[in-house]
Amino acid sequence: MLIGHDQHVSCNLGLVLGHAVRHERVHHKLLQIRKVEPRLLHLDHLLWGGGQNKYKKLSKHIKKIIISIFIILFIFILDRLSKILILNILEETGRVDIYINSFLNFYLVWNKGIGFGLLSSDQDFFYNVVTILIVMINFVIIYLLFKEKGIKYYFLLVILGGSLGNLFDRIYYRAVPDFFDLNYNGYHWFIFNVADIFITIGIILLILVELISYKKVNE
Repeated sequence: MLIGHDQHVSCNLGLVLGHAVRHERVHHKLLQIRKVEPRLLHLDHLLWGGGQNKYKKLSKHIKKIIISIFIILFIFILDRLSKILILNILEETGRVDIYINSFLNFYLVWNKGIGFGLLSSDQDFFYNVVTILIVMINFVIIYLLFKEKGIKYYFLLVILGGSLGNLFDRIYYRAVPDFFDLNYNGYHWFIFNVADIFITIGIILLILVELISYKKVNE
């Protein structure tokens, strides 16, 4: 009987010790989780702002990317379609100019320089240098897009869309087709294209924003 009682006590003691060991392990794991959890929450807060804000920020970021791609593609495609249309019309008529009215004409010029025919040259070396500079400027614009968050961000997109349109022509045609010819009383403005219009609008708007910001700072 004593032997049976001792075995029973030993068995109970073993069960108690087993529960104690398991409890200690669970307690140890809980302590580890409690130590790690604040770090995870802090990291989540840094990345997303924590909670439901992360989904709002992600949705807002995706929406901004979609809008950005749409603006660039819209300008690029509009520029491409206008150039293809004019080139086809002039090729069919066998002419380089189309009279519209006393203020606006279409006059095809293959521009090897930058916007409005500036820095144009027939030398391949100079052409390649200008092309490399334009590519570098596009990369600078893309870099600025990652830094800008306000209205200037969208003005940079407008400039980039136009610049990519002209860059495509420089690579595909080895020259940029310009065709808008504005004139008044015999005075002709620089011949330009749709891409030049958007580039000019974007630059003017950026300058206006900078001037307004400068004026507010110094008031």
